[in-house]
Amino acid sequence: MEMTILLLLAEGLTNTQIANRMFFTDNTVRALCRSAHAQLGIDSPDQASDYAAYLRDV
Repeated sequence: MEMTILLLLAEGLTNTQIANRMFFTDNTVRALCRSAHAQLGIDSPDQASDYAAYLRDV
């Protein structure tokens, strides 16, 4: 779930757009982003977008 959200963020979707697409609340999307960052040891949004771009290209 967290990786899906990172990939959608890498595509340029906002938290609200992701929430609408996945039938979540904005708070759920933010929580899943924080969870993904913690699991991956990501400290910044730039690192998150770099990682998501990497996943998209693999």
